[in-house]
Amino acid sequence: MRKATEYCLTERQKEVLLLIAQGLTEQAVAYKLNLSKNTVKYHKKVVFQKLKVRSVIEAIIKALKIGLISVQEINV
Repeated sequence: MRKATEYCLTERQKEVLLLIAQGLTEQAVAYKLNLSKNTVKYHKKVVFQKLKVRSVIEAIIKALKIGLISVQEINV
């Protein structure tokens, strides 16, 4: 499996992924990051493409496996 650095996620994409992993909705992520909901959807779509996944659950599992995010970061 590739390393986290090889997936080239931007800081904003990682931030969106982490907040979604914490259970926030797209609307809540948008509010927290002062973005539009469409911008959050775009970042989520790009994250899915870069990680080669099709769902939030797949994205979270893959991000944990490659060290992109940690369990400690998810715990709220």
